[in-house]
Amino acid sequence: MGPVLSPASRTLPTKRAGSLLSQFQANIEQQKLYKGGHNADPFVIAKAATDGFTVVTMEKLKPNAAKIPNICKHFNVPCMTLEEFMAAEGWQF
Repeated sequence: MGPVLSPASRTLPTKRAGSLLSQFQANIEQQKLYKGGHNADPFVIAKAATDGFTVVTMEKLKPNAAKIPNICKHFNVPCMTLEEFMAAEGWQF
């Protein structure tokens, strides 16, 4: 299995995260405000980008949306669905 983020590795690459936020903030903020939540997605993507991780998400690529796969694609960060991750790791049920 590839690198896994642990609580000890929560150092945020703020320059990269800032870039993500500035480019996608409008859509992200509107969506999260509607749901009343906070958003860690840009920081997870920035951590993956700077440390060579792959982002695993349940979200699907959707045109013109501020979804994790869209942002990963824009910044050339590897991203896969949970199903793709399980297949890559050889999980069988």
